[in-house]
Amino acid sequence: MLLKQAYRRGWLGRTTSRLSAVLRITWERRPPWHSVARELEWQEPTREVPTAPGMPQAVTKALVIASSVDAAWKVVERMFPEDALRLRVVADEHRPPPALDDFEHPISRTPEGETLKAWAKVRETERRLAVAGWAMSRTAPGTQRHRVLAEDLVGAYFYSFEAAVQILKQEVGEGFEAWLAAHPNNTITFRAIRTIRTLAVHVEDIRSSSDVAINVVKGRGGTIERAWRLPSPSVETLRSLKRPKLREDELDAWRKQAKEEGAGYQMLMALQDLRAIVAAAEARPRVEADMPAVGDS
Repeated sequence: MLLKQAYRRGWLGRTTSRLSAVLRITWERRPPWHSVARELEWQEPTREVPTAPGMPQAVTKALVIASSVDAAWKVVERMFPEDALRLRVVADEHRPPPALDDFEHPISRTPEGETLKAWAKVRETERRLAVAGWAMSRTAPGTQRHRVLAEDLVGAYFYSFEAAVQILKQEVGEGFEAWLAAHPNNTITFRAIRTIRTLAVHVEDIRSSSDVAINVVKGRGGTIERAWRLPSPSVETLRSLKRPKLREDELDAWRKQAKEEGAGYQMLMALQDLRAIVAAAEARPRVEADMPAVGDS
């Protein structure tokens, strides 16, 4: 329900992949556009098969991601020439920013009996997600306009996210790290965002990235938009941290997830994890603890 509300309100941005319910088909020979697609992040056409009587007829669709509109369009033109001229650009440069003064916080709305100070940072994180999603949705496929704004706002989300965790650690006190490690919402997405933030603060200027994405359905046209992704740390940068939250054996899974899911969707999922963790901490006894040293976060 919260996801539907987020999309209807328009603050999340159009960054989520829509290919989660398709079945792959295998090509008998390598397609003639392979030489062009080799420079792209390429997903071969997939076939969406009806699962029940009365459902829409099976369709073939594909996703092409490239660094430029021209490179992506060439691949689509060779795959589905009739549909290449029917692509609809998805970008809303004239959409106003979210009204933060009366923001409703649909995800992190204050629970009854709230006592933890971390809730304020959780709500701040949600507001920064709203503004970051707005900025990402304004970036047109064929231009870099608003790119820096979007990157900076995503970075602001990272800072608020980790600040909420650190304030919660201060409030919960001894045993927090072990409790958090065992919590079911301490997911790979939750830990990856914490790792990215730590790298950005202590190691290197690691930022989100964006490419041109074309979703095309054979015979129906498609959409062309700018797809945003969260960074994928390298093994070397991960080893530069004393206590990385993301393990080396999880890097491949995170890279795959970052390619298949948009940045806005992953940030939303991590925010929901954060909210669940803070809510669970409300019932725990709390003692004062020293603030963590720089580099421990």
